[in-house]
Amino acid sequence: MATNPDIHNFLQQHGAEMITFGDPRSPDAVDLPAGFGEYPGEYAAIRKGVGIMVAPHRSALRLRGNDRNDFLQRLITQDIRSLKPGNLIRSFLLSEKGRIRADLLLADQGDSTLMILDRCDAASLAGELERFIFTEDVTVENQTEQFLVISLLGPEAWHLLDSLGDAGNSEPLPYTVTTIYLPQSVLTCWRFDQTGTSNLHILAPTSDAASLVDLLAKPLGGLVPDISPDIEKPVPDISALRRPVVGRGVGWLAFNTARIESGTPLFHVDFGPNSLPHETALLGSAVSFTKGCYRGQEIVARMENLGHPARKLVRLTFPSDALPIAGSQVFASPDDQTVVGAVTSSTLSPLRGQAAVGLAMMKWGLHEPGKKVFVHADGTWVEARVEALQPS
Repeated sequence: MATNPDIHNFLQQHGAEMITFGDPRSPDAVDLPAGFGEYPGEYAAIRKGVGIMVAPHRSALRLRGNDRNDFLQRLITQDIRSLKPGNLIRSFLLSEKGRIRADLLLADQGDSTLMILDRCDAASLAGELERFIFTEDVTVENQTEQFLVISLLGPEAWHLLDSLGDAGNSEPLPYTVTTIYLPQSVLTCWRFDQTGTSNLHILAPTSDAASLVDLLAKPLGGLVPDISPDIEKPVPDISALRRPVVGRGVGWLAFNTARIESGTPLFHVDFGPNSLPHETALLGSAVSFTKGCYRGQEIVARMENLGHPARKLVRLTFPSDALPIAGSQVFASPDDQTVVGAVTSSTLSPLRGQAAVGLAMMKWGLHEPGKKVFVHADGTWVEARVEALQPS
């Protein structure tokens, strides 16, 4: 796997169970922590404290040169002219047929433009961008091996950073990027919320990632904090259990539960390279309808003005803990075997009393909020209610 061995070994030494993200046959597949053996505590940290998640499935390209933003303006769906220092924008890069080639976060950092994306897209997209360069002053750097994303998930994320160094005067707003100063480290940090709580993400040098995670975990009592007093002592030292910030290391399973509950779709999970922008709930944040031409724009404009997609990504809520797995077919009724959709993600929701919730790509017409559809789960038919995803 492509995971840096130092951070991989560090996580395993702290009890992380590792899983593979991506196609195991691909050189871009990567191992990431599924969890640290305490799923309820990890989920609670995301909701009420802060969870530290090492995220090697995220990656970065860096564009340099005086023409870099004009170059991007001709390719991506967002208007990069509106991108100011300190701000973050989301954008799609499309194929010529209007399909989503990559889901991007972009930040102008003065001397360069940072592009955050899925690791599995980084190498191929870097090569593709380079092929589009003719006489422009643009260079593309794939920083996948040099840097690692560390995510701080939860309402106490900023307080954790502030307890360690200079994180700024106040918590960053969503879609902003800043510089934070930690002991012996100056790091890029951006806020992009996916779990219904504050999510701060740090771009850390891979060579320093293990020591940085260790530093971040210290105020929490470690990645797996000891929350039990020593019962062998006559008087347990309760004061030793008090932490400046409450939290712990978290893995993909807790993160995935929180983001599905919050209705946050993921590229390569809930939509992918065969999807049109109109099939997602992300038009408001990822597509500009006032900018000039870009690759795939004709298809986007035609659908916006003359029609609608054949399918739409929605949220499904279920009345019980009968959990349909990802890939389960959705039907209009148990008696009608016409497939009208497919579940893309699902989880049991602590916020809904452990009732199931999921995301699904639904046939147009049955995507409307309030529609009742049916999924086969746990050996029985389960009714689901369609809800709209909130634009992010």
